Amino acid sequence: MDAEAVLNTLLKNPRFKKISLTAALPPAQEGVFRPIPAFLPVELSNLLHKKNITRLYSHQAEALEKAGRGQDFVVVTPPPHQVKHFVIIFPS
Repeated sequence: MDAEAVLNTLLKNPRFKKISLTAALPPAQEGVFRPIPAFLPVELSNLLHKKNITRLYSHQAEALEKAGRGQDFVVVTPPPHQVKHFVIIFPS
């Protein structure tokens, strides 16, 4: 099931009628990269470099920064062969 089918299934579910649901299927775009955060443990940083990973996608770096500050977060990343992804925001 692709992202659009999952989204349509959620939007038709009666459980979500009482919840304000915001959904977006943005167009595909080029990746935005950031350096590997300096605060990562040396072992993890070395492992990434051994695997020739010298930078992260911006959303990955942001997630690590939030985790480092003890904040909650959700990361949604499609497989490389998909051209669409979605994020669902449930307001508190």
